[in-house]
Amino acid sequence: MVRRWRFARFTPIVQGFESSIHEVPSGGFCLSVFLLISPSDRPSEVLWGRPEPNAEWELLAGYRSAGVSDREWLLPASILHFGESPDDAAKRIIRDQLARARVSLSRPKVVSEVYSPRGRPEWKDHWDVRFLYEGQTDDVPPAGPMWAELAFLNPAQVRSQPVGRGHREVLRSRRRVSQ
Repeated sequence: MVRRWRFARFTPIVQGFESSIHEVPSGGFCLSVFLLISPSDRPSEVLWGRPEPNAEWELLAGYRSAGVSDREWLLPASILHFGESPDDAAKRIIRDQLARARVSLSRPKVVSEVYSPRGRPEWKDHWDVRFLYEGQTDDVPPAGPMWAELAFLNPAQVRSQPVGRGHREVLRSRRRVSQ
């Protein structure tokens, strides 16, 4: 017996797309870009930032400002604008969050997961599709309006620090993809 699947092709058009899904998952669906930037001479370190809490996080990254804390480290990242390509989002993050720092980026690695977000038990099956761009730079970008602090941290430093918005999992997924 052949099972009739509905594929993860989201479209408002029903006619001719019966195997597609015409609604979003109950827990939502996010497409995000993360920049994993290392100094050219220290590839094991990654650029992290402590957010400036009064910055326009919702406008510039798609993060609810209430969910951003200056006590937690985040990676430079953003949810994609509707219709925006991941490459354009990566360029926007460099422009808006990193003050146009000179960064060379790789092609993205794509990882995904489905989970129930911590603190939101009613959101079953939240889907995250992440585009991970690895990059290199020769200098630390200035903190600017988005960040209270930017620093290159090695894995041991990150383990001992508070990390927000599931960004620690991004580094774990990076290692899984690289293996």
